[in-house]
Formats: sequence, structure tokens, C-alpha cells
Amino acid sequence: MVAIIEENKPVVLALARALIDHQERPLNAAEIDAVISQTLAREALAVEQARRAVWRRTIENNENFATSLTKRAAPRLSFIGT
Repeated sequence: MVAIIEENKPVVLALARALIDHQERPLNAAEIDAVISQTLAREALAVEQARRAVWRRTIENNENFATSLTKRAAPRLSFIGT
């Protein structure tokens, strides 16, 4: 049981917050569904933003590496007799 709660901690906390905020009456099924879907959407957005940040750093590192290669003076090969 604890593992299920830990795996879904953001949803559990969001539902707890919604219940605290609506003490005058219990939440209906649609309200519970809305809290769950909004929480999952926020989590998905955070994951996507983190993924994009990692990708952005990867691109920047690639560009920095490519720039450093072009700044180096490439040795010229000279062939005898050509």
C-alpha cells in the first residue's frame, strides 16, 4: 500500500489539497478526475521541460565542440612532387 502511495505521491497530495480546500462537501467523481488529470498533466509537462533542457544542453555542447574544432588550425599536408 505504501509503495502505491509513494509512486503516486503528487496525485495523493493534490487530492489531499483539494479535499482540504473543499471541506464544505465531498468532491464528486468529475472533480476528482479533474484533480488527477491536472496533476498528471503538470508532471508530464515537467518531464518534457527537463527532457528539452537536456537536449538543449546537448545541442549547445555539440555546437561548442564543432566551433572549437574549426578554430584550431588544421595542419596542412604537403606531398612531395605535387
